[in-house]
Amino acid sequence: MPSKFHEKAVSRITPEARALMVKSLEIISQVQAILYKHNITQKQLAVMLDISQPAVSKMLSPGGNLEINTIVKLELLLGETILTTPQKDAGDRVRMASSLFLPAKHSAEPGV
Repeated sequence: MPSKFHEKAVSRITPEARALMVKSLEIISQVQAILYKHNITQKQLAVMLDISQPAVSKMLSPGGNLEINTIVKLELLLGETILTTPQKDAGDRVRMASSLFLPAKHSAEPGV
């Protein structure tokens, strides 16, 4: 049975903080599953990322700060997708991503 202190502490967690923790745990779980699948240790991952093993351990712990640039680097190093977006059609994702970096095409006709 949780103590009153525990109940009070949990009641003060904001919905945003709770959602952030859940999302963080989902991402950490995904990374750990990929590492297990490829039989890669945290020590080996540290070498691949050129960081210390304690830094990898901290990164893959609840409350660790797994930034988007690190997630992308992990995806490239491991050859696996860690994060996905709701858009299922890869073509739409490529077109959307390309539109961020390529100049928009303008039609010579007004209103088109």
